[in-house]
Amino acid sequence: MDAFEALLHEPPWSGPTELLPWWSAVAPRLAGRTTFDQALWGGLLADRLGLAFVAGYQAALARLVGPGAPGQVLAVAFTEEGGAHPRAIQASLRQTSAGWSLTGRKTWTTCGSVADELVVVASTGEAEGRNLLRALLLPTSAPGVTIEAMPETPFVPEIPHASVVFEEVAVSELLPGDGYLDTLKPFRTIEDIHIQAAVLGYLVRVGREAGWPPAVLEDLLVPALALVPLAPADPLSPTVHRALGGVLARVTGLLEELEPHWDRVDPEVVARWRRDRSLLGVAGRARARRLERARTL
Repeated sequence: MDAFEALLHEPPWSGPTELLPWWSAVAPRLAGRTTFDQALWGGLLADRLGLAFVAGYQAALARLVGPGAPGQVLAVAFTEEGGAHPRAIQASLRQTSAGWSLTGRKTWTTCGSVADELVVVASTGEAEGRNLLRALLLPTSAPGVTIEAMPETPFVPEIPHASVVFEEVAVSELLPGDGYLDTLKPFRTIEDIHIQAAVLGYLVRVGREAGWPPAVLEDLLVPALALVPLAPADPLSPTVHRALGGVLARVTGLLEELEPHWDRVDPEVVARWRRDRSLLGVAGRARARRLERARTL
């Protein structure tokens, strides 16, 4: 069964609702599929928006750095006190006789407190006024890595965040390419595509369980289908950004059109959705800027 077939025909699935037990149960079902299918199907297997987000986030990371071990949790450690702009990256990578050494601090690392590995972007110095960035994949168990859990957020409290401190952590290998152009910048687009797929999968689950009209479920399939060719495409392409902007606008419209249908949904599910849906607006300004730039190219 492919992911779209599963959306409409897979029997209802229930399992753990805590993040790590849920992911341990879900990840084997998604293994070996395209990252888009992992996100879409993962959303269908989530009973709340927070878990759907995690499915999309993990699929996006698999698209960025390749699949990890089954059930493994990955997280990006980009953001620092001054944000995630290249100029704000102060974590330092320096060469030693034994290889590379990483020192610095990251904040608001999504899933950081439960991650097995981190994708870290750090600075190797400056050249011509530009912060030179490289990316690396680092186990959270590496000596010198300290994870500090952060308080729950008001929405999607199932998604943990952490600060991560690196104290002269030995790094044996860097990811290829430029840390900004090949890791940090493309990930934002990859993440948006996969998380939107997971959210649509989750909404189909809600609709099926609540008995929404077939036409409503079919409306949810349209933007999901539009995302299929975007997932493997070049995430730096202005055309991809414009197409994604159109999909995101359609999803926003669909959410408004769905409002009357939430009356059919279990009140506990509705309450979680009302609490958590502001997650979908996070980084909205950055998306708008990305779209405006794409329209000029």
